[in-house]
Amino acid sequence: MKKKNMGSTFDSWLREEGIEREVTANAIERVRSRQDVLRSSGNVFADMGLQDAVELDTKARLGAALNHIMQKGQLTPAEIATTLGIDRHEISALRHFKLEGFSVERLRHFLGVLDGRAQGR
Repeated sequence: MKKKNMGSTFDSWLREEGIEREVTANAIERVRSRQDVLRSSGNVFADMGLQDAVELDTKARLGAALNHIMQKGQLTPAEIATTLGIDRHEISALRHFKLEGFSVERLRHFLGVLDGRAQGR
């Protein structure tokens, strides 16, 4: 016994039921009328109302830059750890964006050292 609509997509089911246009129009109207959709300020942490938003945003951007350099593969994790004077647990924390234990100044220092090393300075 074959069930009606078994294996069909949601869109094809809407067409089969003759309600595709109505459902689509209603969905578009709901999206357009939403009052709780806000344009981002550019800092997701500020958008969430966190008090230390600037610091968190700065750390995230520094962490992304550090990870970009580390992922280029020019230095092994051991070389990175030695160059920065940190252990493998801290390398892991950096790679996983667990930046709570790092100050902005320390992350900036790391970035300067790794960027210089990656560029052969």
